[in-house]
Amino acid sequence: MSAMPERLRRARLQLMLRHPFLASATARLPLVEAEPGGWCATAATDGYRIYWSRAFFDSLAEEEMAGVLAHEMLHAVLGHCERRGARDAETWNQAIDHATNLLVLDTMDMRLPSPHLADRSFRGM
Repeated sequence: MSAMPERLRRARLQLMLRHPFLASATARLPLVEAEPGGWCATAATDGYRIYWSRAFFDSLAEEEMAGVLAHEMLHAVLGHCERRGARDAETWNQAIDHATNLLVLDTMDMRLPSPHLADRSFRGM
């Protein structure tokens, strides 16, 4: 894989500066470029690393990149990978995406690319 694009480095730094509570996680979790055409078409986390697709990130504005990074960081910080337990993986992933995206959009006042899951009727669940 090639070096991380400058726009992604700037988005990562802006996330750290705008949201200090995520700064240590953002600095600690390595960003790993996913293989083109592989399993990760957008972004993902295993709780220890943030995976990103160059094709997807090339299509984003820097503000959206920062929002996607915040989304993945929150999954890691909130322990979503560990808390799934025996729940259905697809249903769990959709539920935590709604919860995480509502935090990113409403609490952190950041942008996410469309489409995204963020149904406000699920707030507080």
